[in-house]
Amino acid sequence: MVRAVPVVLAWALLAAASLSPAFAQQVFEDEQRVGAETPEGWAMSFMTASTLLTGIGGLPALAPGRIALAAELATIPRLSDAQRQVGFAGEKAEDLNKSPLFGRLRAWIGLPAGLVGEVAYTPDIEVNDVRAKRLFALAVGRGFHATPDLQVSVRGFIQRGRARGDITCPAGLAGNPDPAENPFGCAARSEDELRLNYVGADLGLSWQPEPEGLGVHLGAGVARLSPSVQVHAPLLGDALDRSRLYTRRYVRYFSVGLGSHIQRNVDWQAQVLYVPLEVARGGASRDNDAYWSLRLLLRWRPALLN
Repeated sequence: MVRAVPVVLAWALLAAASLSPAFAQQVFEDEQRVGAETPEGWAMSFMTASTLLTGIGGLPALAPGRIALAAELATIPRLSDAQRQVGFAGEKAEDLNKSPLFGRLRAWIGLPAGLVGEVAYTPDIEVNDVRAKRLFALAVGRGFHATPDLQVSVRGFIQRGRARGDITCPAGLAGNPDPAENPFGCAARSEDELRLNYVGADLGLSWQPEPEGLGVHLGAGVARLSPSVQVHAPLLGDALDRSRLYTRRYVRYFSVGLGSHIQRNVDWQAQVLYVPLEVARGGASRDNDAYWSLRLLLRWRPALLN
């Protein structure tokens, strides 16, 4: 997903350091915008898509001041070795399979004029050396009943925040002196930072024929992803890679799901999310290497607060 100093340069720096005790640390700082369909751009978009704030189960009907709370859990597909070859335009494998799951807390509040506000927060919990840092999303939407059983909803949303972890130089590789196993010269665990920013809008349809029965929901949306990666990778030879990569991409996404009430004030929702993502690898033509995810949500409307 990000660049590192080329192997020849990294090992040349190591040799120079061994010859000169006073060798000053070399810091490599550059900023580059990469194409959305490059391996780096695709990987950044893929990881950002895993956090899209989709409307699961439609907007809850809330009078002004009323609230609903939920916990959401989503799968993150495991990437193959070929998909992980994203650094240096597809020549370097990055440690992208950090967690198979993404979770967050969500809350809705009824607003005037039939609007519903929403806030989502991913807790700052470390999972396999990666943790979210102040990752928040906000949304505002409104639902309309086309028929007593069919709700149409529209929403606008935005997310800001980041995740931090050892992507370019994982802890298990850092400091290995064997150039065959550590070809890019990772000296220590990196502290890379991925910004997961986006803004978008979506349309949802929710069909609930029976108040306590099984409901069906469909969704479609568009988002402008603006992810970036700030590398912080110590390299052999007393060097530090501080490169920054960023990209911009518009994506469409589609969802389908089911849901039902467990109790009068508790409901569950399940959703399959599909995000088409085109990528060109190894000089080949563009292919759709899409993001797929199963998402589960458990929502509660606290009686004491309503």
